[in-house]
Amino acid sequence: MLALLLLVLQGVAAPQVEVPTPPWQLPSGYESQLIRSTSGRVELAYSVSSRTGDPIVLTVLVEQKLLWQRTIEAPLELATVDERGWVAGFRWTQSQGLPTEHWLANRYGELRVYDARGTQVTWRAALSDRGWGCMSRGTAALDVLFLADQRILLRADQCAEGEFPQRGECWSVYDSRDLSVVAR
Repeated sequence: MLALLLLVLQGVAAPQVEVPTPPWQLPSGYESQLIRSTSGRVELAYSVSSRTGDPIVLTVLVEQKLLWQRTIEAPLELATVDERGWVAGFRWTQSQGLPTEHWLANRYGELRVYDARGTQVTWRAALSDRGWGCMSRGTAALDVLFLADQRILLRADQCAEGEFPQRGECWSVYDSRDLSVVAR
C-alpha cells in the first residue's frame, strides 16, 4: 500500500512538460486579420492589440510556416501580400515635414513595402488629401493589391495629382521594388 501511495505522489510531483508555442503566436489581447495572396499559399496576419501602446505585428506565413515577423510603428489602413512573401501597406500620415508640391494637402497617404525578410525596402507618399474645408470631401484609399510582375495597384476614390484633383476613381500602378509609377 505504501509503495502504491509513493507511486501516486511521484506521478503528481512529476515535472510538467511545456508544449512550445509557434513563434508567430502573440499574447492574449491581440486580434489578427488574415490577408491571403492570390494563390492562398502565402498569408499575412495583421495583428493589433486591444491594449494601448502595444506594437502592431505583421506576420507572413508560407504554407502555414513562419517566413517573417516584425512590428511596425503605426497602423495600416490597407495591406496586401504576394507569392514572394512581400507586403505592401497603405496608411495616412500628416503632411508636416513631408516634401510637398500639393500645398492644399493636409495629409498624405503613403505606401510602404516590406520584402521577404520583413525589411522595409521603400516608401512613397502616394496620395494627398485635400479634405480641409466644410465643403470638401477627403480622399479615401479603397484598395491596395499586388499584381503580376512585382507591381502594386492602389485604388482611390479621387485622383489626387495636380493642384485641383479630379473626382472619380484613380488607379495607380507602382513597381514594388522602388515604388516608381508604372501607370495611372
